[in-house]
Amino acid sequence: FLTPPDIISQTLLAVPMWLLFEVGLYASRVATKPKSD
Repeated sequence: FLTPPDIISQTLLAVPMWLLFEVGLYASRVATKPKSD
């Protein structure tokens, strides 16, 4: 896996990865939630 040495590239790389992580957590939470409706 590639990690650029400069801060800006690291940030630009980390933000979408963090968003994907958050979306994955939300999706798993919704998927495992029991259907009550």
